[in-house]
Amino acid sequence: MKSHILAATTILVSLWFCSPAQAQNAEPLTQLQETKQCPGCDFRGTDLPRNLVNVDLNGANLSGTDLRSADLTCANLSNANLTEVVLDEAKLNDASLANANLSNASLIGAVLINTNLISANLRGASLVDADLTNANLESADLSDADLTNVNLSNANLKETNIANITGLTIEVTEEQDTIEREENNRNTCSRTTDIRRGGRVNIMPPLPRKRPGGSR
Repeated sequence: MKSHILAATTILVSLWFCSPAQAQNAEPLTQLQETKQCPGCDFRGTDLPRNLVNVDLNGANLSGTDLRSADLTCANLSNANLTEVVLDEAKLNDASLANANLSNASLIGAVLINTNLISANLRGASLVDADLTNANLESADLSDADLTNVNLSNANLKETNIANITGLTIEVTEEQDTIEREENNRNTCSRTTDIRRGGRVNIMPPLPRKRPGGSR
């Protein structure tokens, strides 16, 4: 009899201490699933759904989160902490990652067409095979990033830090132009996107290394 009472007491104590913590972890996820909005929420260690189209995660903490193959089209990830996040093969078309911290993030094969990356921190990030067509990288930090086979067609690299990048050589020519792009059938965003470019991007393969003692 005493053993049964002891066991029941142990279970009740466990529920008393565990439930609040579990509730705290579940609340932001529930809010996100029900409203598609959870700005400033902490999702570290959370198993997030892969359909995150149009979500508002402004200022959220997703550090180290696995979001590979997630659909973040038109998502608002401005000011978010995305350090060491895994976004391999993810879709980030028309998303806003302005001022986001993506240092050491993995974006292998990610699609970031028309993505706003103004002042984003991509230091040490892996962008191998990523598509950044029309992306706005003005004042972004790409230092030490791996840009092997990346597509930067029409991307804005004005005042972008490209120190010590690997995978390709970038030459930026100053040529100001402004493009107003209205919604089209492929754009699921409910807003009109204004892309301001600061220059035309010419992508060149890495220069061949000179052999010691070879001809110049």
